[in-house]
Order: sequence, then C-alpha cells, then structure tokens
Amino acid sequence: MKKKIKLLSVLTLVVSSITLSSCIFIRGDLGDNNTSSKTPTVSGDVTYNTPNYPTGSTTQLLNKDNIGLCFNQRYFPSVGTNNLLVIPVEFQKNGVVDHFSSSTLQMIENTFFGDEEDTGWESLSSFYEKSSYGKLKIQGEVATPVTSTYSLDYITEQYQKNPNYDSVYVSIVETIVKKAIEKTIANGTDISKYDNNKDGYIDGIWLIYNQHYSTTNDLFWAFTSWMTSDPSFTYNNSTYKANLYAWASISFINNGFYKNYLTSKSGDSHTIIHETGHMLGLDDYYNNTYINKVRESPTGGIDMMDYNVIDHMGYSKYFLNWITPTVINDAYVSSHGTEITINSLVDQQDCYILPVYKNNVEVNNGTPFDEYLVLETYTPTSLNQADSKHIYENGAIAPNSTGLRVYHVNAKVGKISASSNKLIWDGCSYDKIPANNKSTYGYYYLYSNMQERSYGTIIEDVNLNYYRTRLVSILPKDEKKTTEKNLFKASSMYTKGDKFMCEGGSYTNFKFDDGNRPKYGFEVTDLTSSSVTISLKTL
Repeated sequence: MKKKIKLLSVLTLVVSSITLSSCIFIRGDLGDNNTSSKTPTVSGDVTYNTPNYPTGSTTQLLNKDNIGLCFNQRYFPSVGTNNLLVIPVEFQKNGVVDHFSSSTLQMIENTFFGDEEDTGWESLSSFYEKSSYGKLKIQGEVATPVTSTYSLDYITEQYQKNPNYDSVYVSIVETIVKKAIEKTIANGTDISKYDNNKDGYIDGIWLIYNQHYSTTNDLFWAFTSWMTSDPSFTYNNSTYKANLYAWASISFINNGFYKNYLTSKSGDSHTIIHETGHMLGLDDYYNNTYINKVRESPTGGIDMMDYNVIDHMGYSKYFLNWITPTVINDAYVSSHGTEITINSLVDQQDCYILPVYKNNVEVNNGTPFDEYLVLETYTPTSLNQADSKHIYENGAIAPNSTGLRVYHVNAKVGKISASSNKLIWDGCSYDKIPANNKSTYGYYYLYSNMQERSYGTIIEDVNLNYYRTRLVSILPKDEKKTTEKNLFKASSMYTKGDKFMCEGGSYTNFKFDDGNRPKYGFEVTDLTSSSVTISLKTL
C-alpha cells in the first residue's frame, strides 16, 4: 500500500497492551500499559543463550498461530476455503450521509472476490489462490453498507482537540468496527460462516470506508489491527467474538495506480492484498529507519509486503504453509549431487534453503522460525507480470527478466516479558514453545525489518554490505544494500556466470547473525526464461 510520507513521526500508542502503529501492520506489546523498549545495538555477532524449555514445549507448537496468540493476535486461516466479511462504512457530514453508489459497491465486490477478467489484473481472491498454488481460497460477501457511529465532523473535532490522537483514535475505530458488525448482523448476514476454524471468533473483517485517505490523520489510512478487547456478538443463540480486522479507504481501490489499463469497473487490489497479508500473519518488509540520512530497504521494495507489488516471496509462502523449501545440506548433496535447477517460484513453487552450519554440523529446526538463506528464481510471469510492465507508486517496478534471488531470513523466536514498562528478551532463541501464558510472557519474532519493532539485538551494520538482524533482507549481486534510492532491480539478481560466497564472487564475507556460515556457496551455470541452474561449492 501507499506508505506515509511522515516516516519519522509514525504514531505509536499502547492501549491495553496492544501497540498500534499507523501505516499498516500492528504488532502487540506485553504487560503494562505504555510498555516500550529501545532495541540494544552491538558491534559483534549475536550470542543466543541456551534455552530452558518449559514443560510441554514442542516444535509442533512453534507456528504462526500460537505465536500470534501470545499477543492475542488471531490470524485469518492461510490454508483452505475460507470466508471473509467485507463491510462498507459510510460517513455523514453536516447531517447528510455520503452513500456508496451501486457501481462503487460492484467495484468493491470485484476487487475482493472477482475473477481475473473482472479486474484487469487480480482480485484479492484470485491473487491468493494463485499465490498459494490453490491452497488458499478466499470467498465471502460485501455486506449492506452501514453508517459510521461517528460523523466526520465529530472525528475532525476530536483530532483537533487531541493531535496525538492516542486512545481517542483506538476508541473511535474500534467502536466503528463493533457497531458495523452489530448492524451487519441486524441486516441479516449469517455471521457464523465467518468463523472458519470454529474457535468462536470471526476470522477476518474488512471495512472499506467512503472517505479519501489522509497522510496526516491516522484514522483515515489503511491498516490491520486487533481489538484491545474481544467484543461478543450473538447470532442464532451462539456467541462470536471479533479480534482481527482491516481498514482502508475506498480511494486505495478506485484511485488505483493502473488506471491506464484497468477496466472502468475494476478496482486496484494491491493495498487490499497487502493488508490481507497482515491478516494472514505476515509482517511489513519495508523500514522507516534512517541511518546516516539513508532509509533502509532490506527487501528492496519489490515484494507484496514491501511496496505492495508482485507475488509473495519464498519466505512468506513458507511461513504461510504453502511450500516446504528443500534444504541444501550434506544429506541432500549426497543424494542429489551438486547441480540444482531452481524453477520459477511464482509458477512452480520451487524454493531452496541454505541453513546455518556450526562446527560442520547443520543447525536447522525444520520450521520457518529460524535463520537461513532462501534461494528462489524470479520470473516476470503470472502474478509478477503486471508489476514488471507498469510502474507502481514510488517508482517501483519489478524486473522484466529472469534471475536468482538470495534472501537472508532471521525469523527466530524469543521469549519476551514486560518489566517496569520495558520489554525484556531473555537472550534465547527457541525451537520449541509450550502452550503459552500471555499474561506473563510471550514468544515472538526477535527481529523485524523496522528497528522499532525488533525485540532482539540490532547489529550495527553501517559499514557492512548486507543487513544483519533483520527479519528478511535481500543479498543483491552487486553487494550494495538496497535502500529507498537503490531498490531491487534486474542487476540485483544472479544470472549465468555469477558466484555467491565463492572465490571471485559476491559476499565472500557473509555470515549469519550468530557468526556462523552456510556450508555451501554456488555458481550459476545456466539460465532459461523459467529456471536457474546452480553448481554448489563447499566453503
């Protein structure tokens, strides 16, 4: 989605133990109100202490849903056929309600649930069915529009009185959400079908409001959030709770960036797809931090969870249980040899991992929640095609050629607790977690691409040619960190003759955050329009 210009003044507020960040993804904090923490920085490698696993800890419990529940963050199911509720919200000004037109409501329907031919690109539903290789099918309905509890006049007045907006902001938006659900049920919507996993919660609620977005008023933006309490609703004598919702202006749809080729009935779904990525559990991959007056861009802008373009990367698909990457370890090399042809990720779900090796022993817990390198082949096809031909906002355009992308992932999970209004990390990386007690601590990702969202240690990396202690970052061939002025491009990819970690190649100095290295590098020996072939080299 469109990132706000005021990157250095992002609103952060803590209410009922939930941290709410304007501008897209909202992560929770634990413990006391006004909990805050400044991530410590170090100059050397990260040292992870040996965990003392509580009773009942298992690797099976180390999954995105259980991690989210530590912060009362429930996610929309990422696998299966699942229903999503969309509620149009109308505001009134000077006592007059601004109604959605029938054509606009049809545009919303097309944007969320239409076929490819209905949109000129993809709807939310068609995008995720393709991105997941058919594993996720999103269906649903656009409910009858409801009128907001608060008028535009009231919201403007409150914003003028409370420029920091903190608790007022949360109170207003959550009241609108609760009242919208009540009215939707009263209008005859069967709310029970939106509890896809039968846990008593409405799994996903999307609200589209008919007010143009604002870069100065955080309420009128697009974001994903979780309720500070779980309000209950009754339908057919059964009780359902609300927790997860997303919120965006109609302007993100009908002021799309592809108007030059979208049909008149189409809506631009890029922002909707990005925010739904958060509903599925994905973090933002962009960064708001400036170092020496340069804003980092760890994934180089070109990803659906970064600048809202192209398909999801391999790490995201692994995280969402759509793929199981092949691990390149000694056992694999012994069985398959050193030549690997990596087919297009977007078309054939091919993806490989180079794990950490410590003292010549593989260190890999077999889940997405670890540190490793991801190798994937990018092609300007399928979900990547439109964004490789048409410039999105901020000048982002995907490469129009094939190549290999290498990503460094550190999705390690740590135990986070709150003490004296500070967030405390116990210094351990956990491969297993128990059934969590979120009232005293929670297991959560240690790193984010935004430093203010990292709970672990930040390694000072100003003079390095790659990012460290970030959730996910690309290792471009030219060994130049991607920034807002140096986005990922065709020359960032590895093509025939290029080497990675081998003599005469790129990143011969690369090491993981704990100081260890992969066991294998590679040279690209062949390139076609749909695949990249590499030859492994033992380091």
